[in-house]
This record gives sequence, C-alpha cells and structure tokens, in this order.
Amino acid sequence: MENELNLKILAIDDDQAIRKAISAFLDDRGCTVVQAENGRIGLDLFRKEHPDLVLIDLRMPEMNGFEVLSIMADESPETPIIVVSGVGVIQEAIEAIRAGAWDFVTKPIQDMSILLHIVEKTWSHALLQRQNREYRENLEKKSAELEQSLHRLQKTQDKLIAQEKLASLGTLTAGIAHEIKNPLNFVINFAEESIKQVNNLRYKTQNPKGKEIGHFLKETIDGLESSMFKIREHGLRADNIVESMLLHSRSRGGDWRATDINKLLEEYFKLAYLSLRAKDPSFNVDVHMDFDSSLQAFPVDPQELSRVFLNVLNNAFYAVCEKQGNIERFLPVIKIVTRDLGYQAEIRIWDNGSGIAQSHISHLFEPFFTTKPAGFGTGLGLSLCYEIVVKVHQGSIEVESEEGNFTEFVIKIPKKP
Repeated sequence: MENELNLKILAIDDDQAIRKAISAFLDDRGCTVVQAENGRIGLDLFRKEHPDLVLIDLRMPEMNGFEVLSIMADESPETPIIVVSGVGVIQEAIEAIRAGAWDFVTKPIQDMSILLHIVEKTWSHALLQRQNREYRENLEKKSAELEQSLHRLQKTQDKLIAQEKLASLGTLTAGIAHEIKNPLNFVINFAEESIKQVNNLRYKTQNPKGKEIGHFLKETIDGLESSMFKIREHGLRADNIVESMLLHSRSRGGDWRATDINKLLEEYFKLAYLSLRAKDPSFNVDVHMDFDSSLQAFPVDPQELSRVFLNVLNNAFYAVCEKQGNIERFLPVIKIVTRDLGYQAEIRIWDNGSGIAQSHISHLFEPFFTTKPAGFGTGLGLSLCYEIVVKVHQGSIEVESEEGNFTEFVIKIPKKP
C-alpha cells in the first residue's frame, strides 16, 4: 500500500470513536497504533512501548494532556508529539507547542489525509533531527579521536626531535673526544713538567752552591711560569670544547646574545669533521672559509644556531662521502662563506657532493622527509633547522642544488632589534 509508514504510534484520547478512527486509518498505512483512554494510561504505555510518535488530546480525565505532554517532552525530547484537540483553542495550541508539542491538529478531523500529512511531515522532521544529532555525535567523536591522535603524534614528534638532538650530539662525541684529548695532553704534560721543576727547585735549595742557585732559580721560575700559562691556555681550550657540547645539548632557552658567527661556524665544522674522521681516519676534505670579520658580535641565539650549522654541515659531509664512495679520485670540497649585508647576516655552506634532485628540494624542510637510506636519518634535522632559522630568528633558509654536482644552503638571519 502507498504511504506505508511502519511506525508505532500512541494515540491518547478519551473519545473512543476518535481513537478507533485514527487507528483504522493509520493501520491501513502500515502503522501499529496503541490506544489509551486517558492521560495516566497513556503515560504508562509511553514508558512501556516507546512509541515512534504520539497523538494526544489536551482535555482528558485522570491527567490532562498538558501534564502528560510536559512529562513526555522532558523524558524523551526526541519523540515527536502531535496534539489533537478541539476547534477554537488556538491559545491552547500555542501553550502546547511551548510545552513540547511538535504540531497541532484540530478536532473533529474532517479529512484524515491532513492528519497523515502532518504525521509524515513531523516524522520526517524527527528523522532529520535524529540524523543531525547522530552526525554531530559522530563528528564530535571523530574530532575527539583526531585530537587524541594529534596529541599522540605531537608527543611522538617531540620524542623524535629529542632523539634527533641526541643523535646530532652523538655525532659530535668522537670529534669532541679527539679535540679535547690534545689540550688535556698538554695540561697533563706541562703539569708533570711543573712537578719536576718544583722537585729540582727543592733539591737545589737543599744543596746551595752560591751564584748558581740564583741562576737556577730564575730558570726554574721562568719554566714554571711558562708551564702554568700553557696549562691555563689548554685548560681553557678544553673548557670551551665542553661548553660547546653543553651548548648544543641544552634545550631552547631564547638566549639571545652577541655572537661571533664565524667562530661558531668554525667550531662546529671542526667538530663535525673530527667526528667523521673518527669513523674514517682516511677521510680528508678541502675546506675554504671566507668569513666577514664584521660578524664577530651578531645578535643570535647561539645554542639554536649551532644546531643549524651542525645539521647542515653533517649533510654536507654525508653528501661528499657518498660521492667519494662512488667516484674514484674524487676530492671533497666544502666552502663556508659569511657576509654582513647590513640588515642581516648571510651564511653559505657549499659542497661538491652528490647533490639533490629538483623534485626533492621543495620537500626538504618537511618533517620526516629524508633522501637518506633507512637508518641514516630521521627526516627531522632540516625541519628543525627551518624552525630555528625561520620561526626563532625570523630569517630564511634556502637550498640551491644540481644533482650530481653540488648543494648550497643559504641562511639569512636579520639583526634582532
């Protein structure tokens, strides 16, 4: 039959003839109609049967329609309720809508098709509301799941960035060990020499021989003084190396200060180079440094900038090593140039390594993107560089490369007011 609704409808009316007429008409449309002759029975059936839709009269014994309507709307606001009441009660219709009714049909019902139209319209509206509610709930659930996923991703990325920093620190270990060994050897040797001179001094003073003692004392004191100066010099050198390592390992602190960019570059080039030499003692590189002396007191955050220099230099060494492994008699070359452009500092790091494919250049600073084989990089080094240069220093970092021939990183950092 046409217009089958397949709904369970509760009809509450003290007029049995009206209930039967409504029931017979809606039964023919595929509905199951449950009848109640007063408000109290209607409310009990409402709670027991959980109808899809309710038709209710307002004037009934036991409990009037307003009381029942108010309770139903409060207990199940999603269940559509249509008031079916007498003619000439417009004010009651308005009050019923305010109490939670969805629509209003006047009695006597001259044309049941009007009731059918209102039932269909009200049910369609209820379905639409239900779908919207389910959509909102699903959307909220998906949003919550997405937020949790983003939170987990952020935590994972933070851990990976921390691992990247530790990994870059690890690459310095061999270079630092090699570099710090030299000044420590000097400290040890000159300390031992000083001890010998003190022992000689003690022996001579216990065996005086006139003028010879004065001459000997002068030589010994001069020797001790020279040894102490050398101990201090190389002790400070070792201290600077350790400070560089600590500087690189510290977390971000926004420590802006006048910094010798040239010295910072030279220091981290040396550490990266010695780290590579510790792995491959036969490796050599032809380095060209062209530094602008006016960059000796440039305002930057040195601990952050040192990470940038180390990452870019490590990439340069990786590129020339890779090319050296594929080409005989290849001479690795790295050029480091600094320029004071007045309003900003420019740092160029160039290598004649294997280069970068043009299709990869636009992705280089994306997190987790790497051209290195598995196990040789996390893909976070250059994204970290981008964040430090662009977001922390408000500068720019660009790459120029020709696959198989060269790569040049161009870093520009404006002067901080």
